[in-house]
Amino acid sequence: MISQITNHLWQSTWFAVAAGLLTLAFRKNRARVRYWLWFSASIKFLVPFSLLFVLGSRVDWAPVTKSVSSIPASSVSLAMVQVSQPFSDRFPQSPPVRSTRSWATVAIFGVWAIGFAGIVWIRIRGWRRIRTALRSSIPSGIPAVVEVRVSPGLLEPGVSPECDDPSCSCPPASPNS
Repeated sequence: MISQITNHLWQSTWFAVAAGLLTLAFRKNRARVRYWLWFSASIKFLVPFSLLFVLGSRVDWAPVTKSVSSIPASSVSLAMVQVSQPFSDRFPQSPPVRSTRSWATVAIFGVWAIGFAGIVWIRIRGWRRIRTALRSSIPSGIPAVVEVRVSPGLLEPGVSPECDDPSCSCPPASPNS
């Protein structure tokens, strides 16, 4: 079980790296191309290769005209065979560890939790700034799908993400424009 999870994680990691490199290569293409690249990487993370192999083994394929064994193996194909081999289910025996708590795991989780809390705090603070600017704003009279308002603050244009009453807040127009 652990070897299957480990295989899935390293394969998904390399697939995500490949998707990231392809996204950089296709950065001048439409956003739809990059979206589908990341979507395929996400699906790969959710669906392990082993499940795809099982589904593929149930499909009847057309007979091959040339036997695969008659093709000479190159160094690249041998390397691919080695890399594609799953990890062994057997692990070398190690002496029992006295401490049951790994401080490295606790430290990594602590750093993650602090980073997560920091990002949540920054997002909430930004949301509150937009809400304050929205409360002090006045309607602009511009016909649009969402209500456009003008605020006296120095905020960039922002969209209030309220489901029942979406609105857009813009800085006031300068006297020169």
